[in-house]
Amino acid sequence: MEPMKIRVTSRQGLWALGWLAMTAAGAAPAFAIDMKISSPIFGHGVIFKSNGNVQPEGRIFTNVASWDFPVEGTLDILDPSGNGVASFANNDLFLKGSALAFQGSFPGRSQFKKADGTLMASVDDAGNLYMQGALENISLCTAPVTELTKWNTSTAVQSNDNCYNYGNNQATYTFAQPGRASGAEASDYTVTLVRAAAMNDGLSWVGWNFPGNAYTCPNSGTLVFMTVAPHVDYHWYRLDKANGKWTHKPGDTPATDVDASGNTITNPLIANRNYGALNYTDNGGFYCTCGGDANVR
Repeated sequence: MEPMKIRVTSRQGLWALGWLAMTAAGAAPAFAIDMKISSPIFGHGVIFKSNGNVQPEGRIFTNVASWDFPVEGTLDILDPSGNGVASFANNDLFLKGSALAFQGSFPGRSQFKKADGTLMASVDDAGNLYMQGALENISLCTAPVTELTKWNTSTAVQSNDNCYNYGNNQATYTFAQPGRASGAEASDYTVTLVRAAAMNDGLSWVGWNFPGNAYTCPNSGTLVFMTVAPHVDYHWYRLDKANGKWTHKPGDTPATDVDASGNTITNPLIANRNYGALNYTDNGGFYCTCGGDANVR
């Protein structure tokens, strides 16, 4: 099928085809998809449906300051002064303003049209998203496979996404912290505090003992492991259930499939987690995460 040529219109005459990976898709369960803005790295994106609904394949963040927008969004919409007011990045939608449903008019210089040419959504200079329909969300509760290159080929992703991003399979470009999105970051790096913060974000508790690489998380979620260097740092690992191997992304360094000794990780609880100044001695336990369903920021 030929890609649909969809234009983002503005007084500046912005043609978005050079910025966006746009594809024509088949019918969704209830409504046809007119347009999808996809991430060139992770493949997720934002779907504009023929019924006027807008569906980020991840989550929507509203009232976001321009300087907190992802540095490598699929599309950045700017105000006349050049400040970001909206950004589509990977599976998430970031807005400086609010998302307004069931609108009859579409103010703003950036307008999204259906295949038949009628308006379906717009973004104004305050970063408000106006939708003909409603905002929908879908579940991204799928267990990822080993995909190190997706995290390592982009300098922006590698530098701005850490082990918590990687464990939850969410690139937010914010060096995500357990509890930040749910409003209760850990005040110290202890197992008790980091564990509570992560569970507030939506991760579910599995247990202290290694459950085995065949363990099945609810709804096809991902098994992850947390460990702490007391009062210094925390770290997260995630399981690729398809091959029984664990991978992780230490801070702003590349994602990897080996431990501190360079060995393949089949059980993070007994893997070498001593990186010198960062010695993750404490068992923080095993959890299930549903990726895009977790509240990570």
